[in-house]
Formats: sequence, C-alpha cells, structure tokens
Amino acid sequence: MKQIKEIPVDILNKHLEYDHIKGIIYRRLYKNKPCERFELRAETVGTHRNGYLCISLLGKSYFAHRVAYALFHNQSKFGIIDHKNGCTTDNKIDNLHVVTNSFNILKAPVSKNNKTGFKGIFFNKKTGFFESSIWLNGKKKHLGISKSKEVAIHLRKIASTEIIFRHI
Repeated sequence: MKQIKEIPVDILNKHLEYDHIKGIIYRRLYKNKPCERFELRAETVGTHRNGYLCISLLGKSYFAHRVAYALFHNQSKFGIIDHKNGCTTDNKIDNLHVVTNSFNILKAPVSKNNKTGFKGIFFNKKTGFFESSIWLNGKKKHLGISKSKEVAIHLRKIASTEIIFRHI
C-alpha cells in the first residue's frame, strides 16, 4: 500500500491559513516573506491529473484537501482523506473525512478496462462463470462465482454495503 506523506503542520500554519467554512486556503508568506493574503485556487495552484487541487510549499507539493484537513485539525499524520460529495475541489471541512483504503476503493469509479461494467465482477472465459470479489484491508476477497452476471453483482453489492455501513 502507498505510504501517505506526513504534512508538516508547523510549516503550514506559518505559511497558510484555512477558512473551513468556505473551504479556501490562503497564503500568508511567499518565498518566506510576508505577502498580501491571497486565495489559492485552481488557477493559482494547479491541479493534479486526477482533479485534486495541489499546493506547492517550500519545494514540495501537497494535495489541498490534505492541507485543509491538517490545518483544521492541527495534525500532521492521518489516513486517507475523502471528499464526501465526490467533488475533488470542494475542500470545506464538512466535506472531508478520514476513511479506510477499502472504503476509498469502493468509491472509485469503474475502470475503463472493465468489460462487465461493474467493479469487482470478472467474466472467466475458461470456466464460463462470472466471478465476484472485493478488496478488503489490502487483500482480495473472493465472494463467489455464478453463471448469472446479476447474481455476481448481487454478491458484490452485499459486500460493498457491509463495508459502507462500517463507515456511517
């Protein structure tokens, strides 16, 4: 599993400020010198290829939602931060929460290489069965096989629902 970068909260607090209601991050210092407070938004900070806002600070790049969470909670170490509404540029604190990797994977869209149109459903040409699986705590869990695509989808939905209910 990918190691999550620790965010230096003391440096963030020195250079940035966060409006948790609007979800906006402002810069206080530029190149270690006081500057007029200005809003960091997509046009000024840039976006990652997956649509997340990125902030460069002292030669390092950070995702804006992780910076917002760190500033609000004054924490440098935390897990995966998820946008509840799925909008990667909405960094209001009410929209951000810590989730497990399993939950984060569940929320990901279906891969463009997926031939069945459903996550966790695979058609095995050798056996002629649809196989249903889910990733849980870094391990692939086999849920069952079926001649029917609908049954395989049902197995997957049950497993997904159980994981989602653990996070509510």
